[in-house]
Amino acid sequence: MILQEGFKKSGYKDILIGDIACEYEINLEDIFDLDQKPEALLSIFISAQRDELFFLLDGDSAKIDSLCDYWDDRIRVFTIINGKSKAIHKLKYNIVQLIVYSEGIPDRSRESNL
Repeated sequence: MILQEGFKKSGYKDILIGDIACEYEINLEDIFDLDQKPEALLSIFISAQRDELFFLLDGDSAKIDSLCDYWDDRIRVFTIINGKSKAIHKLKYNIVQLIVYSEGIPDRSRESNL
């Protein structure tokens, strides 16, 4: 996927691969059940400076409204649970959801910041 290659070329790392999440002091269990990675979750990229986190989501896996609501809640809980962590504090206001959508024209009425 072109988008994921762009992240890698810019120095971002996918924390879903190997032990990268542990290296960055991120507990993935606070985001999802490790035994059942959500189908919609394609990747989670973190910047080399550890100050940006990008969730790449499959917009074809569910209705956009429910997909956004689900991940807004997951990310909110993740930031609350880890609110005192220095690693998460640095990212807290720089977490972005990117929805990869391939069918037709998506409904953009839900575009906003968390």
